[in-house]
Amino acid sequence: MLALPLLFLLLSPSAASPMPSPLPPALSSWLSSFVLRLRLCPFAHRPLVARPDELRHVAYGGSTLPPLVTLLKSEARLLASLDGSPSRLTTLVTLPPSLFPAFEDLNAFAAGALPLEIPELGGSVQVAQFHPGFRFSPAGGPGEDPAEDYVGRSPVPFLHLLREEEVGRAAGKWEGEGGAPIWERNGEVMRMIGEGGMGEVGGGGELPGEVLAFLEREKSGG
Repeated sequence: MLALPLLFLLLSPSAASPMPSPLPPALSSWLSSFVLRLRLCPFAHRPLVARPDELRHVAYGGSTLPPLVTLLKSEARLLASLDGSPSRLTTLVTLPPSLFPAFEDLNAFAAGALPLEIPELGGSVQVAQFHPGFRFSPAGGPGEDPAEDYVGRSPVPFLHLLREEEVGRAAGKWEGEGGAPIWERNGEVMRMIGEGGMGEVGGGGELPGEVLAFLEREKSGG
């Protein structure tokens, strides 16, 4: 899972943003043992495994929001400048836990403030938020099985910026192969694991037999 007037010309990739850095170990482990292993994201394999050169990670270490908005503007413009190119670059911006201690704070920032500040987020670039406290429904409100929230419960808060055309390409391929909408499919997998099993699975432990069978059927097209 954006609009003030564009004040600056598109920056070149070399000048747009800070140099990328390695992923934090906890995040790298979660992406591998949880997201990739459970196939939760139809476009994760390429930048994480097949083409790691297309994954850009920038760690924001500040304690205030204005510099973060500036950073995200640069990253969004960099991705937008690649529209129509063969590159499938995608960007993760990790955040200090103290900046957004509650998921609701991060959600309000990503869904409310950013769309007003970054024009590219309303067109060629999407942003999705991940947080240790991620939830689909408001706290205390009615919603899905709590296990489904673990789809977005990363060990550290981060924002994922990705190009709209890449989202469309991956979704089209997924649904073209006969898969259910990805959010429905992921909800089913999370319910199979159950909230009580998330710690084991997220830590790289053994998957429940029901999940293994589901993944095998999916892989074989059954």
